[in-house]
Amino acid sequence: MFGSTDYNIVGILFRLSFLLNKVQADEEGRVIQAEDRKKLEAQVLMYSEKNEELQHKMTEMGESNRVITQALRLKQEELNEMTAKYDHLVKETHMMRDSNKYRLKILNCSAYILFFLS
Repeated sequence: MFGSTDYNIVGILFRLSFLLNKVQADEEGRVIQAEDRKKLEAQVLMYSEKNEELQHKMTEMGESNRVITQALRLKQEELNEMTAKYDHLVKETHMMRDSNKYRLKILNCSAYILFFLS
C-alpha cells in the first residue's frame, strides 16, 4: 500500500514534528529563563538598595557613637577633675580638724597653766 517514498515522507514528518516540538520547548525554556533572569535582576537591585540603606544607617550610627564616645571622654575628664577637687577638700578638712584639735589642746594647756599661775 505505502511505497518507500511514503515511508520516507512519514519519517521526515515525524522528524520534523519532533524538531518543531524541540524548538518550541527550547523557546519556552528561553522565555522562562528570561523571566527568571528578570526576577533575579529585580532581587539584586532590591538587595543593592537595601545594602546602601543599611550602610548609610551604619555610617550614621558610627558618627553617633563617635559623638557619644567623645562626650563620655569629656564627662570622664570632668569627673576626674571633680574627684581631685573633692580629695583636696577632704584633705583640707582633715588638716583643719587636726589643726583645730591641736589649737584646742594648746588652749587647754594655756588655760591649765593660767589656772596654776593665778
